[in-house]
Parts: sequence; structure tokens; C-alpha cells
Amino acid sequence: MSAATFELTDRYLQTESAAEGERAATAARAIDARPSAPAWAHIAVGSVRATLSLMAADRDELDRARDLAADAGAALASAGDVRGLDIKWQSHLAQAYRTLAEGGFRTQEWPLVFQSLDTCIAVRRDWRSKNPDDHVNGDRLAEALGRSGEAYEMRRQAPQALAADREALELERIAVTRDPANLWIAQALAGTLVSLCRLEREWDAPDTARAHCGEARVTSEQLISDMMGGGRGGERGVDGSAWNLRARALEASGESALAEHHGVEARDLFQAAVDASRRAIERDPKSRETQTGLAECLRDLGRAEKALGRPELAQAQYHEAMAIAEPRLAASADVPNLVSVGELWMLLGDAERDDDARAAYTSAVALLEQAHQAAPDDVEPALSLAKASRKLAAMEHDAQAKAELVRRASEAVAPHVAAGRVSPEWRAELATAGR
Repeated sequence: MSAATFELTDRYLQTESAAEGERAATAARAIDARPSAPAWAHIAVGSVRATLSLMAADRDELDRARDLAADAGAALASAGDVRGLDIKWQSHLAQAYRTLAEGGFRTQEWPLVFQSLDTCIAVRRDWRSKNPDDHVNGDRLAEALGRSGEAYEMRRQAPQALAADREALELERIAVTRDPANLWIAQALAGTLVSLCRLEREWDAPDTARAHCGEARVTSEQLISDMMGGGRGGERGVDGSAWNLRARALEASGESALAEHHGVEARDLFQAAVDASRRAIERDPKSRETQTGLAECLRDLGRAEKALGRPELAQAQYHEAMAIAEPRLAASADVPNLVSVGELWMLLGDAERDDDARAAYTSAVALLEQAHQAAPDDVEPALSLAKASRKLAAMEHDAQAKAELVRRASEAVAPHVAAGRVSPEWRAELATAGR
């Protein structure tokens, strides 16, 4: 019965047919109804419901996704102590929790994400401690750790993000040494290095991040060479995701160079990131991720030009980034789009003077206030709103209006500062905003 249930679920994944989904759900209910069902049966039920939940989330059926996720979690918890099961069922259990976490990313249910990933990681760690030569399990553990690091970074929980990424990095290095022709592992390694480059710069210091930034560039470049057939992999053709990863490695390195006041180096790295992003778009022109990546690289190239004392060149980059970001905001006024355009208006204000600067900062504050109101618990809208508000306050002549802007800025970030979610880099930026 369990094998048939997984087969039905696989068929549903391939067809996305409502009828196939109902057949899988019916099979899960049949297992669930059995008295004294064994642990593996609960795992089968939980796995099916986790998959159905993820598919519902992908269709934006968020209430149904949450209900299915709750049912899946209850079924998996009912499995009890699974340490006596073989690797097949332990792997199914870990993967079910991994699937639950992916659904949580879609529905923004962060407790579900962290609890599911923690359980997945615990199961795979336990199996690895007993079976260190099971390389498939080790690779899946590294994948789960990387996703955990991403979740913690998104929630501005830096110590946990750094710990997860560093453990993932250790496993990925082992995997690449074992199988240097495996491009999937090489891509995962490059992604982890990019994350560490970014996290270490923001939370530790730019010089701390330098080694991982450099390795991220080398690894992403080697990945592209391999996909072209010039190295160990023998693959032909570079897809958009590889070019996008290359752009992220260059952009993260440029951020570190800019933080160290190496303006020319930062500009060159950001220009290379823009070029890589354009190649990513050539291969995948409809990808939201690649479009976002290009807009961010153009934005950062503008920041480097501004740091080099060339505001006109900075404005040109900001306007090109705005040409990507504004139509997306017009189509969907969600928080990421509001923040993206709001931050660009703030940067345009930095590159303008007098009334033009004031108008740009005013537009930035309006959009970022809207984003903050929509997601008051998110750190990024609050930080950007506080920064833009202080810049606008510095230009305000009316004492009452100035005080109100400063008050709003402090109020937006205070909970995040108290919770330790504001990095030293951001605290320094906020302290100097408007001066």
C-alpha cells in the first residue's frame, strides 16, 4: 500500500492533475485509517500530504496548503521513534520534512520552515553518524543545511545562518573532492560560498569575508568552464542559473570591496556581475530571479560610481535598474517590489541635489512605508524605511516634520535592534544616514 501511495504521488507531481491528487490523498487516508499502523505507514501518509501541501502552495491555495501541512506534520509526528527503521524509510521521513519546509517558504510559515528543516537535518545527521560512507545521505544533509542557512539569513538570524552554511560547506567540500565531475554539487558549493561571503561581510567584517568571496568567484567561474566542456564536467552549454550564480558571486565580492572603500575594484566587480546577469537573462528571459539579479547588479554598479564621485554615471545605472523594477511594481505591489523601487528612489536622492533629492527621498519614504506596513515583522523594509526617513529628515526645514520622520525611523527599527536582527554594517549605515 505504501509503495502504491508514493507511486500515485509521483504521478500527481508529473501531471498536476486534480484527479491524481485525490487518488494520492485517498490512499493516504486508507493507510491512516488502519488501527495500530506501523511507523512507516505514518511516514507514507505524512510524505503524501506534505507533497500535496507544497503543490497547493505553488497554486497559491495557501489556506489549503496550511491545512495539509498541519495534517502532514501530525502524521509524521505519529511515526514516533524511527531510529530502528532502515535508510529507505528514514530517508522518506527526512525528505517529507524537507518538502514541508519548502511549502513553509511559499506560505511564509517560518516556524514550520525551521522546525521541519531542523528535524530533517537531525534525521540525516543521525544516519550519517552511523553510516559515514552513505554519500547520498551526506549530500542531502548538505542541501538541507544550505536551505536552513538561507532561511535563517532571510530572517536575519546570522549566528544560525553562519553555522548552517559552514557545516554545509564542509560537507560540500568532501563531496566535490569525492566527485569532482558532479556539477550539481559544484553549484551548491558555489552558492554556499556566496552566502558566507555576504554574511561574513555584513555581520563580521569585510576582511573576514575576503577568502570566501574569492573562492566563490573561482568556483562559479570553474562551474561555467565545466558546463562549456572545458574542464572536469564535460557538460555542453551554460544555463541561466549558472550565469546568475556567477553574477551573485561577483556582486557579493563587489559589496565587500565597496565596504572596504575599494571603489575601482568594486566598480569592476559590479560591472562583471551586470555582464553575467545579462547572459543569464539571454538564456532565461522570463525568469523573475534573473531579472531581479540584473536590477540589483545595476543598482550596485551605480553605488560604486557614486562612491567614485561620478553621480551622473550612478544615475544612469539607477534609471536602468528602475526600468526593470517599476513595471514589476505596477504589476504587483508586493513587499519585495515596493522595497526594490523604494531603495532605488533613495539612491537617486543620494545622487541628486536640492529639490530633486528631496522629491526622490519623499518617493522612497512613501513606498518603503507601504512595504513596512504590509510586513511590519520583516527587517528589510524597516531598515530601508529608517534610512530613507533620516535622509529626508536631514533636508526638512520644518522642525515638527523633521521630528516626525526621525521618530518613525526609530520606531521602525527598534524591535529589530532589540532582537539582534540588525547587523553592525546596517547600524553604521543608519547612524550616518542624512549626515
